[in-house]
Amino acid sequence: MASYMTTCPPKIKFWVTDTYLLEQAADDAAKFSVNFIIYIYRSDREKDSVLPSGVKVLTSPLTFRHEIFNNNNVVKANTIVIVSKGTLAARHRPGAAANHARDHLGLNRVTTKSAMSMSSRPPTDWERSLESHVDVVIIDEAYNIGKRNIDVWVAIRWLAADFYILLTATPVP
Repeated sequence: MASYMTTCPPKIKFWVTDTYLLEQAADDAAKFSVNFIIYIYRSDREKDSVLPSGVKVLTSPLTFRHEIFNNNNVVKANTIVIVSKGTLAARHRPGAAANHARDHLGLNRVTTKSAMSMSSRPPTDWERSLESHVDVVIIDEAYNIGKRNIDVWVAIRWLAADFYILLTATPVP
């Protein structure tokens, strides 16, 4: 086990869901194990509600420099970030990366966004790139991801997780 931890150190888990399911997901995770460190990552516009004891809220855009990505392996192995599809797309999609390129590199936003939408990886110098910091992504109501939510799909793909778990209670044809 020790050699596995050395070669494959634990990373954060992301649970991507619809906004109205954020608190339910946090409650479910908290009931499953008292060892989980649970964060709800949401925008300031998403409503506050009663959260299970110990659940923390992140409202600032996550960057790879955030303390949750720099914790020890035991903490990272038990950390779950629950995020709405809208927040993930708004903060970690190609358009957000294009804004960064425009503001910091002086590039044209339209051209950059188009190129980034087709890219399998986010820009390496982009602070909001969480690539290689996530090992499992749980996608709740996964049938909603696809052509009509391309920004969500690209933001999830850009996490570059080792594993993806797709959940749905809706029959898929």
